[in-house]
Amino acid sequence: MAEIVFTAVINKAIDISSNALFNEVSSDSSLRENIHWIETEMRRMRSYLADAEANQISSHGGANLINDIQELAQDVENVLDTYLCEIASHREGEWGLQCLKEAARIFSCHGHTAHKLVARVEEIKRKVADIDRARVTYNITDSSSNNKDEIFSTSDQRRSFLHVDESEIIGLEKDCKELETKLLDTNSESDVISIIGMGGLGKTTLAKRVYKQVKCHFDCSALVSVFQETRSKEVLLELAKQVGLGEDKMEQNINLRTFLKEKRYLIFLDDVWSIDIWDALSPNFPIFDNSKNGSRIIITSRNNDIGRYIGGDRSIHDLQPLKPEDSWKLFIKVLLRASKDNKSGIPTNLEGIGRELMKRCGGVPLAIVLTASLLRAKEKSEHDWNRVLKNMHQNHEQDLDQCSKILRLSYEDLPVSLRPCFLYFALFPEDYEIPVFDLINMWAAEKFITRREDCEIEEVGEFCLNDLVARNLIQVSKRRYDGKIKTCRIHNVLHDLCIKVAKGKKFFHSLNDIVGTTSSSCCVEGPRRLAVHQRDADKYLSCHLETPKIYALLSFEPIKVPKNQKVKNIFQNVGFLRVLNLEILASPDKCGWSVIGPIGKLIHLSYLRLRGFSDTCLPSSISNLKYLLTLDVRGCDSIRLPTCIWKMEQLRHLQIGALSLFVRSCVGYWGFEESNIVTKHYPIEVNLPNIQTLETMDVCYWNPEWLCKVGPNIRRLAVSGASKETINVLNNQNNAIFEKLENLRLSNDTTHDISSEIFTLSGCPNLLKVHLDVFFSPSMLPSFEHFPPNLIKLTLLKNRLTEDPLQTLNKLPKLKILKLDFDCYIGKTMDCDGDFCQLEVLRIRGLDNLEELMMDGVGMPRLRKVMIDRCEQLKSIPESLQNLRTT
Repeated sequence: MAEIVFTAVINKAIDISSNALFNEVSSDSSLRENIHWIETEMRRMRSYLADAEANQISSHGGANLINDIQELAQDVENVLDTYLCEIASHREGEWGLQCLKEAARIFSCHGHTAHKLVARVEEIKRKVADIDRARVTYNITDSSSNNKDEIFSTSDQRRSFLHVDESEIIGLEKDCKELETKLLDTNSESDVISIIGMGGLGKTTLAKRVYKQVKCHFDCSALVSVFQETRSKEVLLELAKQVGLGEDKMEQNINLRTFLKEKRYLIFLDDVWSIDIWDALSPNFPIFDNSKNGSRIIITSRNNDIGRYIGGDRSIHDLQPLKPEDSWKLFIKVLLRASKDNKSGIPTNLEGIGRELMKRCGGVPLAIVLTASLLRAKEKSEHDWNRVLKNMHQNHEQDLDQCSKILRLSYEDLPVSLRPCFLYFALFPEDYEIPVFDLINMWAAEKFITRREDCEIEEVGEFCLNDLVARNLIQVSKRRYDGKIKTCRIHNVLHDLCIKVAKGKKFFHSLNDIVGTTSSSCCVEGPRRLAVHQRDADKYLSCHLETPKIYALLSFEPIKVPKNQKVKNIFQNVGFLRVLNLEILASPDKCGWSVIGPIGKLIHLSYLRLRGFSDTCLPSSISNLKYLLTLDVRGCDSIRLPTCIWKMEQLRHLQIGALSLFVRSCVGYWGFEESNIVTKHYPIEVNLPNIQTLETMDVCYWNPEWLCKVGPNIRRLAVSGASKETINVLNNQNNAIFEKLENLRLSNDTTHDISSEIFTLSGCPNLLKVHLDVFFSPSMLPSFEHFPPNLIKLTLLKNRLTEDPLQTLNKLPKLKILKLDFDCYIGKTMDCDGDFCQLEVLRIRGLDNLEELMMDGVGMPRLRKVMIDRCEQLKSIPESLQNLRTT
């Protein structure tokens, strides 16, 4: 973990030395010199460590040397964090003259804190000297010429970030045909098909391909991932949702088994890990009752015994590794993807090395893809390719199979600054779909990424993620309207490796790891990041573990707080905490406040996401969090927020629920007095120069004019209760704050209508996505000229328009995605003809009065996906739309 910690230390040293207050009051030149020494020496040691690890030697002396470096990195980080904590502990009140005088006392050569820092740095210097002597003694030389220190290197800038979300099927055509035949043969005795094989063989890819091909032949279908920590109830709810068993039918006591009994169904359970989960699920499947009508179940598993238990020997489809020629075809396809040499192939002098690499991959598609991705980032030279081959031979972890060795090599090839970003995926549960917005903000909070030149920190995060995707270490789950990644996940095999590496480097622990190996009440020094998953969520608030050096706490399951149970102060002795993602299920008996009341003491906190804290207050002491970049309380119903939030100038992302209220102050358990609530007429000082995300603001409780005081960097804005005044602010051409706006969501109710004549967003050139849940007067859309000129995605909801909206929207030149949702239009006919020259996706849902869709085949030339649902009066769908329709 040392190279990761070094990166964090370097960023902290830069932050300290660039701090205006530090430079103004640090009269002791030795203090400044020591901070500068830390920065430069840590850079050197980080580069040295990268070379040392690249040339891992099997001697005990070399291993001990690397352990010494890791301990040194942690010592340096603890020194800086402690130093920053002591400085922050003196920051009481605003940054005024009194604070400057106090800071001057701290920083002065006679100040206790400065003296301690200088003394600790001298200790570190002695340790560095000892390590250097050990390096000479054990003769670890720097033989690597590959500079992997910076992600923004020349080779990385040349990298193409194209990515195929599902690997191309090569060598599996026969398997596809065989499985399709079995699934569609109503006379077949195989009710269950079990696709079995080792991790990385392509079981899921194959099964998904077959599932998509044949599901149209069944009455209903469902695809659910069954990972290690899943619960049968969650799987059943997802299955019921996908096959069409809605909540209304469940309320009529129609269970899944009864519903499926009358259907020819296809169920795909991906990655079944245990017999127990099947035993919990199987009573809900009328397997043998429906075998004659052709109902089928597909499972994938790494374990042959599970497949035999579920479907018997006849169900087994044992997926084999690729043949040598198919391995070579896949290797070449990935290696030359988006390359200028994709037609000419690879140089003849590299073919022998390439084929030897393929032998090492053993026909495992995941290993082949990762090897090709690794080589794609290197020069096409015998030296570089032979070096990769040599590293495959010399992997020192003898307990790893060949595939795992290749995966490990892909990790070691990452730039040092990108490794912690990859290891962060270990904190998430298996098969978890990770929102990229949250992931990047967590990276930023941990200082894994920092702003660079003209790139905002979020853009740097996107660059890092794209690099991981291009290396095929991370998979894209969903993309946004503008093509950027919305959600991502990590392959199960890579997730296992990620966890192993992360735990080996003491990068993170799960709560279960700690609880299972320690007493119920103790201090655990090691953990830096703690993940609370499903099985151990309920233990957390009841255990009395102290983790004083923890940087991140992420819970992925609501933590239940039984009524009247005393809740421990989870923020005691966690002064270094930077990332907190916490969900709680608490009764309204002040449990919420007892948990988050002391949150103002977490002075290093940079990312805060709370869910489930209903009917409680966020304390006014949150203003003490001078490093807080992300505040997300959307999942907290009726939470009350102090107005001091509007003056937290470092905030970049503020996300609150539409039912949230602002109060003058939140002190004590509730602070719920009605007189304390702020209305739109209350004067609030707004100072958010760095804000990029602001959602959801309810204008019933705040003044639209406050938007004019928001900084010029806002990119995402959501407004509830939008009124004429809101539109006037948005329409103000002199208001430069909306020049960067990319995503806008407006909603209101029948008490607020907006004149379609004055509504205009034409002055927002970067606005690409708009969601309008508003009432227009008269009941028609504004003219197409009033929409953003570069609009890509538009959603209309509950507008109750009387005029066909398509007659206006078909003139938008760049519109690609159009969603017409519940009651946005109350007319009977819609004409789909017209330009729509760029439209690719059309969704029509919940238009109760719609009877006829007209289309003569001229319009929508690029349309590729159509979704029409819950339009009960619709008599027919044009053939050209029907052919593109999906469920």
